[in-house]
Amino acid sequence: RLPIADLKRECAQFHVAAAGLKSKSEPEQRAELVERLFHAVAREAWESKGIPVRRLGTMQAAANLVERISRLENMSVDALRREHAALGMPKGVGQLNTRKDLLELHKTVALWRELPLKELQKECKELDVSSAGFSKRPTDEEQRAELMERLLLGLCLGDWEKRGVQVRRVDTLQAARRLVERSEQLSAMSTGELLKEFGNLGL
Repeated sequence: RLPIADLKRECAQFHVAAAGLKSKSEPEQRAELVERLFHAVAREAWESKGIPVRRLGTMQAAANLVERISRLENMSVDALRREHAALGMPKGVGQLNTRKDLLELHKTVALWRELPLKELQKECKELDVSSAGFSKRPTDEEQRAELMERLLLGLCLGDWEKRGVQVRRVDTLQAARRLVERSEQLSAMSTGELLKEFGNLGL
């Protein structure tokens, strides 16, 4: 067990603050310094592997993300496809035909689930997805759930709009899916079938 003086030197080496300890007794101070050092070493190791610890805000969120990514990396292609289906995204979106593509998608979604609200709003901006316009004053958790839905919809936009489907006019992934499915049904119809559909509108 290192003396507190030695622990403080270790902290200086890793650019960890050794001042402002909350504990008063020496054993508690030692434990607090060890915890700070552990977090610093873990943060450096995780960030070297692409985990944005500072964006995540807490070590617990970072640990959750590391654990989730580890599980994803051990999944088979079929398991990743089941995860994809559970998101409510159509199979063809984004041409996610390879394990690598599926894995990258699920890593992105895993990151979104751990990001604090402000960082999630930044993700919306990058995907050109609105992070405003809530119908009521939602809680932070309700906002997070809504923004997750919008971000998933944002992943689909480019692929669907290439097919001529204007999904930006809808607000939810479920509504976008219905719109795409209906568009595909209409595209597969013959001229006679389309005329019949038009007649059914009663216009």
